[in-house]
Amino acid sequence: MHSTDFIIFNTLILGITILGVSFYRHGRSSHDYMTAGRDLPGWLLSLSFLATYINVVNFMGIPAGVFRTNWSLVMFVVPVPILAWAAARWAVPRYRDQKDPSAFAQMESSFGPATRRYAAMLYLLSQVLRQCVVIYLLAMIMHEMLDLNLLTTMFMFCATTTLYSVLGGLRSVVWTQAVQGLIMMSGVAVCLLVLGRAMPGGIENALPLAMAGGKLAFGDMSVSMTQPSVPLLLLIAVFGTFERYFIDQSYIQRYNSAQTNREARQGVVNSSWLHVGTVLTLYLIGTMLYCYYSDFTILLSDDVPHDYIFPFFVINQLPVGMSGFVLVALVCSAMATHAGMIASSSLTVLNDLVGRRAQGYDEMRRKTILRAAGISVSAVSMGLAIAIDFCHEWLNPWWVLSALLTGSLVGLLLLTVVARRATQRESIVASACGLGASIWIALWWWLELPDTGLHSYMADIVGTITTVSLGMLLAMLHDRKDNIREETHQQQ
Repeated sequence: MHSTDFIIFNTLILGITILGVSFYRHGRSSHDYMTAGRDLPGWLLSLSFLATYINVVNFMGIPAGVFRTNWSLVMFVVPVPILAWAAARWAVPRYRDQKDPSAFAQMESSFGPATRRYAAMLYLLSQVLRQCVVIYLLAMIMHEMLDLNLLTTMFMFCATTTLYSVLGGLRSVVWTQAVQGLIMMSGVAVCLLVLGRAMPGGIENALPLAMAGGKLAFGDMSVSMTQPSVPLLLLIAVFGTFERYFIDQSYIQRYNSAQTNREARQGVVNSSWLHVGTVLTLYLIGTMLYCYYSDFTILLSDDVPHDYIFPFFVINQLPVGMSGFVLVALVCSAMATHAGMIASSSLTVLNDLVGRRAQGYDEMRRKTILRAAGISVSAVSMGLAIAIDFCHEWLNPWWVLSALLTGSLVGLLLLTVVARRATQRESIVASACGLGASIWIALWWWLELPDTGLHSYMADIVGTITTVSLGMLLAMLHDRKDNIREETHQQQ
């Protein structure tokens, strides 16, 4: 990469870090630290939500997926605006009305403090597992494309992001995410424009090539639970988007940071359209990359894996200056998710795990716990990323397990609506059984269990159905036992 690109890259990363650190003195109380003083505007939250929705896996995976196959996975963005509107209508006011900004506070009111701590631990574990994969993938990109040392890249990334996230709290995280979101949108737009101009004959010539290669197909339209058909992908998309908007601590925390309910709603709805536009642009980039390298096969080295096709184009085919900018966009996608994980995990540790005991602590002690928690989860994530480097076969199972742990929380959330009479023990048992069912379906090959025959995409849905069904059954049995005991007592 040209020295100009390195200067642009380092300048932008340094600027983002300085911006984040500049908010050090704003969050004087622990509540301000966790909620940014509840005075953030909707437009800022829109960019923040976008930055955390588009992570490094999307940046690499979407163009690479289209390059290899087709547009089938675009179904994952179809329900986003609809569920964003639903979240703005119901989830935002519900979470903002409660005094506690934690997403798991309602589980304590429904089932008790043990269920709340159980849900919080599931969330923390899922965040750490997910983030370690993001850190590893980013380090691998830097290593493969720029020949940077893996461990050095991991350390610099985690240290930089942790520094401003821990010092400035949520306000620092949201403002840096907003800048990162703008850089990400600009980066993908630059790539699309360059590809369009580089194609012989322009986009008009690219479309026939893409259609001939099957890149514009949407996949199998049949209803199937064993193959990644369009109906199955839509079902999974609805489930995953629901989980993000209705139970993800990172999102709930930012709902509570808005000035008003209206600002929070605007942030959620507007970010959904920004997300759809950015993802569609990434799909177009993947399509154009296929057409571009079909015309210029000599430019594509045989030893470049398809998973790295987008970073390869950024470094080798973009003009001087643009490569550094787009590479910053790639790093920003990882920084935004890492900073969001630090902020939401800190809140989870203080409000959900330490819980009521923290109410008696002074502000200095509470903020010390928040910062120590942020540093700890970041360090653990980096440690697990290093472990992946030694055991590459852990990469996919850990990413899948992180999704299953987060998805299992949906079952608990639904239980607070349909089975409020369930006890702490019953809710935890139901959730644990649902999680076990999800892990069996998704990772049976890794754990050497019998194959269920269902596609791994069904894991979260089956886990949620198991959790809700078993929770309702246990609550009914509990009520029946209480009724029998009461009737026996009356007869005596």
